[in-house]
Amino acid sequence: MGKAEDSFVAVENAWKFDNLIKLRDHMMMLADPSASSKIGFNMWCFYPTKACANREDTSAHNCGTVACIAGHAAIISGYFKDTDGFQSTYHLTDHVRTWLGTNDTEFDFLCRNSPLWNYDMDSVTPADAVKVLNYMINTGTMPPERFIQH
Repeated sequence: MGKAEDSFVAVENAWKFDNLIKLRDHMMMLADPSASSKIGFNMWCFYPTKACANREDTSAHNCGTVACIAGHAAIISGYFKDTDGFQSTYHLTDHVRTWLGTNDTEFDFLCRNSPLWNYDMDSVTPADAVKVLNYMINTGTMPPERFIQH
């Protein structure tokens, strides 16, 4: 998969578009079936709770997020190099939110079980993440509810 063309829209938000593009490009690599990555992708569970006990942490960093969008943003932003490993889900969340420049609502909509994903986290793929990130990059707005349908 090649890099997509990015058309920026002038909007007033604090998003760090360079980092959104880095995350999108990283997700494009994961979505490419010919790429060999040891890092998995799983949006089903954000917090490492008992409900997630049967879900393997596929982040290769013991990130506690079973390698969701936030986990991948933490990996490529250098979080694990800077913090000597996973500290807490709350610390990781704050780091990623700052790195992306999102507010709490935008972060929750993007990284947690929200209407964006049609509340179907088990079915979210890296290609879905690319579609959402492209929308954010190219429009400067969050995608509408149920943007991803399976």
